Amino acid sequence: VFSSKYATYGAQKVAQGSGTIKGISSINKDNMQLVFVQESDFAGLTGARFGADNEENEGGSGEGNENEDGSGEGNENEGGSGEGNENEGGSGEGNENEGGSSDEGEVATSVVFDIASYTFENQEALTSYTVDPITFAFDVGSNSNGNAPKYLVNGAAVRCYSGNTITISGKTITSVEVVTVDKTDLALYDGDTKLDNFTWTGSSDNVVLTFDPTTAKGHTRFTSIKVTYAE
Repeated sequence: VFSSKYATYGAQKVAQGSGTIKGISSINKDNMQLVFVQESDFAGLTGARFGADNEENEGGSGEGNENEDGSGEGNENEGGSGEGNENEGGSGEGNENEGGSSDEGEVATSVVFDIASYTFENQEALTSYTVDPITFAFDVGSNSNGNAPKYLVNGAAVRCYSGNTITISGKTITSVEVVTVDKTDLALYDGDTKLDNFTWTGSSDNVVLTFDPTTAKGHTRFTSIKVTYAE
């Protein structure tokens, strides 16, 4: 597993108990690794360690077992009714199904734009990227110096400037969570509304977020953006 040392939880040790662990599957120097997006991804490892007499089969088959290694069919339903199947640690980039499903009704699904999954040059300006089916578009916006959001090797994060925008589209979006690190000089706005904790909630197929255009100095840095949408 991997977490950036610049994350607010970067110094925390992962508990050694049993439970559910989440993250983004990625490749680092030919090695598979699980990248944490937020502290809650590993907060559930508080159960007793598995033993020979434990009824739960971790990674095995059988009725009602939780499959945590990404193989086979896992039968864990995390938060909804009906028959929801969650595969934690399977393939695919940044696709995480966190809300449960039901026989009838909407399914809440999440994707993550994680800069650790991309290879950027130092000070490379971000443009548009798709984590299927969500598109993330970054723009200069109203920045008076023409500075666009840029990736910086020092800190392995994206630096956003006053007036820069992030446009998110592709589905009916219900929440956007920008995971920031160390520098948060600029607040994030939806129009004239300042967001709490860099998190937007609502229902829209085109979300435009702007870094405080009224503050000329400073910047805000982020490492990932988590988007939840309705199917």
